[in-house]
Amino acid sequence: MLDRLKRRIELRDDKGFTLIELMVVVLIIGILMAIAIPTFLGAQKSAQDRAAQSNIRNALTNEIAYFSSNQTFVAGGTTFPDQNMTTKTGTFSQTAGTVFVTLAPTAQTSGQAAGVCLASYSASGNVYGVYELSGAPTGDGTYYYKASATTADPCTGFTTASPPATLVTTGDGWYAQGTNPW
Repeated sequence: MLDRLKRRIELRDDKGFTLIELMVVVLIIGILMAIAIPTFLGAQKSAQDRAAQSNIRNALTNEIAYFSSNQTFVAGGTTFPDQNMTTKTGTFSQTAGTVFVTLAPTAQTSGQAAGVCLASYSASGNVYGVYELSGAPTGDGTYYYKASATTADPCTGFTTASPPATLVTTGDGWYAQGTNPW
């Protein structure tokens, strides 16, 4: 009888994982998740920022093309024919995918200095802007704006066609010509 029990125990083929093996697998998955999630979130934030910047660049390209033909920039609320993008005027808001337009001066006439300020809110919380100035005695060119985690309208205060009052070299704010913080 003892021989029979002994043979039965020897023939027994247990299948499965031990608790230690399962704990090691869970630990490895946890380590991989700790590495992957922040990387994914960083890539997502970067993509949202790039989308806002791309919208501004596309609107600026259309504004410059219109200016070259008409010597004035287009007010917000215009749908450009070659894009499915509408610009807006009015109060700047946290609306990702929308480009807000401010003309400087508000009423532009042919032959005078003209500026257009474009601003866009990124779904990541950043605000981007670009100011194109044309026909002014000094300061013609393109100025870029970047601010992190703000809802302020970067185009506030542009009532005359002149360069931004305050320029920065690092951090949040308007950057000098030839300096693109994006």
